[in-house]
Amino acid sequence: MVGIFDESGVLVKTTTFPTPNNQNEYLAVTAKVVRKMLGVDKIEKISLALPAIMKEPEYYGFEGLHAAKKHSELMFANLQWTDFNPAEELYSIFEVPLVAANDGDLAALYESRIREFSGTLLALPLGWTVGISHQPKTGRCSS
Repeated sequence: MVGIFDESGVLVKTTTFPTPNNQNEYLAVTAKVVRKMLGVDKIEKISLALPAIMKEPEYYGFEGLHAAKKHSELMFANLQWTDFNPAEELYSIFEVPLVAANDGDLAALYESRIREFSGTLLALPLGWTVGISHQPKTGRCSS
């Protein structure tokens, strides 16, 4: 699924497509779908929700964060991808700031932010993950 959000975080456009099992095909199809959805609009940032076990979110192209690529081992729940980090690859394709995190964690973070919730939110997305978002008064989030 690919979604485009406006500046206030409201979902304005979405599309779905099957996830190819082949890693290179995944990159090609994803890039094609994103470019087609955008038309002439420019991508400013990418948030990549991965159905994978991750130790921490990964940041690419954000000043002061992991500005350079960093390869990490990801374990995907439903894909047999090995030695592959889609965040690194998509960052190379689009060359815009990208954050990649577990899909359940990002669902919880989105719900807590869009509803301006402060406290601890437990999100139970249908799938294999559980996400937790904590919004302390500082506005910083962790999962």
